[in-house]
Amino acid sequence: MRAAVDMTGQRVGRLTILRRAPCANTKGARWLCRCDCGAETSVLRTNLKNAGTASCGCRRLEPRTHGHAHRGRQSKLYRTWCNIIARCCNERVPAYRDYGARGIGMSAAWRESFEAFAAEVGEPASESLSIDRIDNDRGYEPGNVRWADAKQQANNRRTRRTAC
Repeated sequence: MRAAVDMTGQRVGRLTILRRAPCANTKGARWLCRCDCGAETSVLRTNLKNAGTASCGCRRLEPRTHGHAHRGRQSKLYRTWCNIIARCCNERVPAYRDYGARGIGMSAAWRESFEAFAAEVGEPASESLSIDRIDNDRGYEPGNVRWADAKQQANNRRTRRTAC
């Protein structure tokens, strides 16, 4: 039989492992954990190791959607947020070379929270508008984005220099 590994103090998802819990007719070690919400729960070691359990159960009560979809179609604001993250962070996206590869990123607060992005940027006034960076050498961050029409965006392009 293997020696038990002490998991005390480790974090798994929202759970902090407090101490080994008494086994109650189950196979495998159990650990007493405290969730970020304050509740305590006993979890099998296997579920902690495989990240099968990440909270006391409070997480499943939270809304799973962002609320920016209607009849299965995502809002323009949500699609814009997803596309910004893709072109700034995903090297497999063709537009990455013009954004992420140039050092253009998205503020951490916006990247981690659609709600923070939505609160700052707001819904576009019309479907014809798209997101625009005011200063093209800075990233997508508070104070540097606006909804702009095609003409505004055409006048806000970086100049392209061709090699002689």
